[in-house]
Amino acid sequence: GFDIIQYHRKELRKDVFKHAVGLVADQGETWSKFRSAVNPVLMNPKTIKMYLPKTDQVALKFVECIKHIRDPATQEVPDNFVEYIKYWTMDSVGLVALDSDLNMLDNSAGHPKAKIIIDNMEEFFQLLLELDMQPSMWKLIATPKFKKIINILDLLNELSMAYVKQALERLEEEASNKPEHEQSILERLASKDPIIASTMAMDIFLAGIDTTTSALTACLLTLAQNPQQQNKLREELLAVMPQKNSPLNQENMKTLPYLRACIKESLRLYPVATGNFRTTGQDVVLSGFRVPANTDVSMTAQLLLKDPKYFQQPDQFIPERWLRSKALAEAEHVCSASKGDPFVYLPFGFGPRICIGKRIVDLELETVLSRLLRNFEIKFDYPTDDIFKTNIINVPAK
Repeated sequence: GFDIIQYHRKELRKDVFKHAVGLVADQGETWSKFRSAVNPVLMNPKTIKMYLPKTDQVALKFVECIKHIRDPATQEVPDNFVEYIKYWTMDSVGLVALDSDLNMLDNSAGHPKAKIIIDNMEEFFQLLLELDMQPSMWKLIATPKFKKIINILDLLNELSMAYVKQALERLEEEASNKPEHEQSILERLASKDPIIASTMAMDIFLAGIDTTTSALTACLLTLAQNPQQQNKLREELLAVMPQKNSPLNQENMKTLPYLRACIKESLRLYPVATGNFRTTGQDVVLSGFRVPANTDVSMTAQLLLKDPKYFQQPDQFIPERWLRSKALAEAEHVCSASKGDPFVYLPFGFGPRICIGKRIVDLELETVLSRLLRNFEIKFDYPTDDIFKTNIINVPAK
């Protein structure tokens, strides 16, 4: 967990978070209890698939938004297109976390609270990097940057909790006797523990904005840079979606292996997370070095993802390496990624601490990319040097 978030929730705002400080902030037995409460809901494929129709509607709105904002003469989107990706992200994440569509794509000006959240997230991650991942005196004295991040945390929590409270009140007013398998994520969590539901909804909402934005940006960039693979993906989509507005459903989404391979390859080349973080529960020996208990360990995977030892032609965008067919991989003169070390590529982590939002992100990316590739040809004719910058996560720099 991040010490500053833990301190903020356990010490400064314990009246708000009580026994549920969340997966990002907690450790040990209390973390395990929280994870056990939310895991059956958020990691259940059937639960997430319920959101496909609504997620698809947001993707279709994004398509219409792009048609509206692009230059009629050049067909180019504006320089601040990343902001619109964030609007799509907030609308998509809002469906899952808050049981509601925020309609940022339709009317971002009508949602000043959401805009404030977007504007503060990048600075929050940068300060978190400087205070929790780099040497800092904040545990001894309240430094200016410490005061700044606490103010941002208060602001983000206040604004996001307002959305959560509104959603919970609406669910209470609309109380129904739906069977559990038809209930939304927020409904199911709230029926077990309203405090856990509030914290989890807020964390999905806040953690999902910049991370999902970065993931979609990476996918669009790699497809723009590789028109041959983009066309191949479009051919796969044409078989499933003969018309641009053909419906997406659980059955035809299963027949898009190349789409999923493109997403995996994009996140290999441009990973959202810089690696995985763990705190040692006891003294351990790693590669001959003794690491004491309670030491924060950062496992940076970015170099491994470009290492020819694990990935042939590592700088090339070759989605075929992720396909199960050995023949397809060999046709591109690469070994199937399944033959390599399974722990090299872990964009969502692994094991009990695997990203709780993995299935949500998978659904969002697969849906929106299907719609975008079916409606547009994607090009990017500008330099791509330093297109991402790193704080806690990799985010678009431009």
